[in-house]
Amino acid sequence: MSAALRLEDFAAPPRPRQPVFSESELRDEYQRGFACGADACRDAELTALNDALSAATARIAVEDQIRNCAIEEVLQAIRPVLQAIVAKLAERYDDVLAQAIADELDRLCKSGTRPACQIAAEGPLFGLLEEKIAELGLRGITLRPGAQTEITFDGGRISFGHADLPVSIAELLGDLSPFKER
Repeated sequence: MSAALRLEDFAAPPRPRQPVFSESELRDEYQRGFACGADACRDAELTALNDALSAATARIAVEDQIRNCAIEEVLQAIRPVLQAIVAKLAERYDDVLAQAIADELDRLCKSGTRPACQIAAEGPLFGLLEEKIAELGLRGITLRPGAQTEITFDGGRISFGHADLPVSIAELLGDLSPFKER
């Protein structure tokens, strides 16, 4: 039994311990642990950044959808108003053009010049110009049907824009879409 019970002698000087790891092994292990910790930290930061970018992308997609819905609502609301404005302008287009031509012919008559010209017009404008010329009592002016409104003098020609301008504007308004508003 005495072999099982072994007592240590504390009076004896302590024996120097044998180092388990060398100085270089400790330094290498410290560097390996530091590198693993830095890698784990970098991975955690990249994961957090990736999560933040995913959340921002989702938020941008939602905001983009809200923006597109708002644009579509505005276009739905304003398109009929703009089309009504263009329709009103188109109604007056022939009247305004006929009055402008008549005013110019009247100005020429008052200046002492007897206008001799040909006026080409189409549709309702032709009738309006016929009435204005008769009202002013102008002679020497020939009215003829034409695809474009123009006045031809001896010295040249004056063309008045396209009569289908209001129609073109109406077509443009009809083509408005949220995708073109981006």
